[in-house]
Amino acid sequence: MNTRLIKTLQQVRELLEQAPVIEPGWESKDECYQWIEEILRHFRYRTLLRPDKGLIKRYLTVATGYSRTQITRLINTYLAEGHLRRKQRTINGFSSQYTKADIRLLAATDRLHNGLNGAAIKRLCERAYEQGDQKYKRLKGISVSHIYNLRKSKTYRNIRTPKDVTRPTNRAIGVRQKPRPEGQPGFIRIDTVHQGDQDRVKRCVPYQRCR
Repeated sequence: MNTRLIKTLQQVRELLEQAPVIEPGWESKDECYQWIEEILRHFRYRTLLRPDKGLIKRYLTVATGYSRTQITRLINTYLAEGHLRRKQRTINGFSSQYTKADIRLLAATDRLHNGLNGAAIKRLCERAYEQGDQKYKRLKGISVSHIYNLRKSKTYRNIRTPKDVTRPTNRAIGVRQKPRPEGQPGFIRIDTVHQGDQDRVKRCVPYQRCR
């Protein structure tokens, strides 16, 4: 998906509603940082209202695969310095064979096929590449065990992990009925015993019994 065609806030809103996974099309972190800077500059992030800022932040989170905390840090850096520059690491690390785009593609494939086992997903990736889908070029050679490793990654979980939301529950309020606390802890049963009349006044002495 060519995200450079997205020019208005309404287009961003429609994109997020229709496409839970976005394939921006860059290969390096430098290009990713440059794209984030272009988005913030194009939409004039500093002057946006709070709801629109939240929309842009969500757009950047979905498109880059970064966490919301990291996107917030990058935005603050842009607001303070006016640009984004990636700081190079001084230590040598192992290069990753599979990119964030590959992980997002794996998550999309799992969602489409309801989370099949690793062997079945591997075969689906191979078949997709054999049928001409170049996006599966790297995933076609992935091992079954590494599929499960990628499923544990943060990028994958941001897409596939369901988010629990508070669901309303119906509670009966103001219901007048005889309580039946038998066998339930935390209840006190109060019995009343009639003690007869005195001076034509009804007397009722409470008798308490705990269960």
